[in-house]
Amino acid sequence: MKSGTIIAFHSKYKTKHLFTKPLHYVIQIFTGSKFHHAGIICNDWYYEAMGSYGVRKIRLAQKIEEIDDCVFPYFFSLTNILTKEQEDSLERDLDAQVGKKFSAWQAFLSILTAIIIFDKDDIKTKKMFCSKLVVYAMLNLHPKKLFNILPRHFNPEEAIKLLREHNIIKEGVAL
Repeated sequence: MKSGTIIAFHSKYKTKHLFTKPLHYVIQIFTGSKFHHAGIICNDWYYEAMGSYGVRKIRLAQKIEEIDDCVFPYFFSLTNILTKEQEDSLERDLDAQVGKKFSAWQAFLSILTAIIIFDKDDIKTKKMFCSKLVVYAMLNLHPKKLFNILPRHFNPEEAIKLLREHNIIKEGVAL
């Protein structure tokens, strides 16, 4: 996988999974989103923000081993290959986020914004959640294309849509 590739995760309904991973379905159902989670690859490392860890950096192979039989990853590659300088910059930006706490409140508010009319500008935090991490990384790589975009405003589906609309990532490929 090339640096900058985004992995978004979709869960398909299975009864046992509904009880072990209910948040997957809550996010997908209440946001109308195909995806419940997203992360980004850089130099064979996978970066993600999760409630139990905050922002973590793990080997891509480890993340793939963690995926159970109800979860289906979609890979979104960049439309342009990163230069070495861009790749190094991406890694520095992502490494600076490692250890940052996950904001369950902010993730919940992003779900609410899909259900009710809510001023997204009221959602402010220095903490991180998965789609914010992805948009933040892309904002630093493409500041002109994503001018005036606030990373905290997106659930996983909205983040993917935003990056596709700005021609930053290609159509996803399911594994």
